[in-house]
Amino acid sequence: MKETKYIPHEYRTTREKYINKIDEEVREQKQGRYKGKFKPSTLAHRMKWVDTYNEITYVSDTAAQSVNASWFTLQQSAYGLVWIAGGDLLAGDITELTELVQAKVNVLIVYGEVTPQFAQLAKDVDVFLEAKNVKDALKIAYTVSRPQMSVLYSPAAVNNESAAALEKTYVDFIRLVHG
Repeated sequence: MKETKYIPHEYRTTREKYINKIDEEVREQKQGRYKGKFKPSTLAHRMKWVDTYNEITYVSDTAAQSVNASWFTLQQSAYGLVWIAGGDLLAGDITELTELVQAKVNVLIVYGEVTPQFAQLAKDVDVFLEAKNVKDALKIAYTVSRPQMSVLYSPAAVNNESAAALEKTYVDFIRLVHG
């Protein structure tokens, strides 16, 4: 696990503050279960439980638009994941996720321009699938997931979207889950 070196508060960038807030929140959460396998988050669109259907938990981590943010999400998740990832531009080194993917992800469903980069992780999962978009990825997730698994939407890649579009993506994912 990477160690975070201390940087005085007044010298931190906004991104560093955001990452450190996630890190602190993850460390402070108690062990236990929340609506299945995920712990709640107070940050907007981070690790939000959406629903449990047929003993399958659906979680949206729409705001995780970097490898680092998805790393924290995977770190806090349980085993038996169907992970939906993808977008337009990869933000970070995908190989940093190798150990967590090997340990926790059974099925990886990828969409968008970053599919070739995610293909590096194909050998680390039982099933690697490509989708056209989030909607198609979720349809695939419905068919491949089994009871006691979790479907996680955590892009790990930047989508060329504004904050309003990010909110729309979050709401759309919830609507798709609720069918």
